[in-house]
Amino acid sequence: MIFESFLFDYRLVELGPRLTLELIKIEEGIMNGEVLFHSFIKKTKAQVKELKLIRQQKTHLKFSRKRQQELNVKRKREAKDKKIDENEDNDQTLDNDNQE
Repeated sequence: MIFESFLFDYRLVELGPRLTLELIKIEEGIMNGEVLFHSFIKKTKAQVKELKLIRQQKTHLKFSRKRQQELNVKRKREAKDKKIDENEDNDQTLDNDNQE
């Protein structure tokens, strides 16, 4: 009849294996933070405290180096500007001498 042409045949095919996920590691931040949980490695409170201290020292050193670098860049920029100003002053005095 009329309805027979509207019937369709569908088949489901499994595409791959089923996955079982397991939590291994939880880290604060992305690839550089403190490890909050690790399923394979267990640390004592003393080890965690020591690692935290080392991380704080590295952070402090990083910021102090950055601050020193910014000061060096500022000092060099000021010296360059001063040298440019001196050259301009010398050029102006030479121009004034040539006009006289």
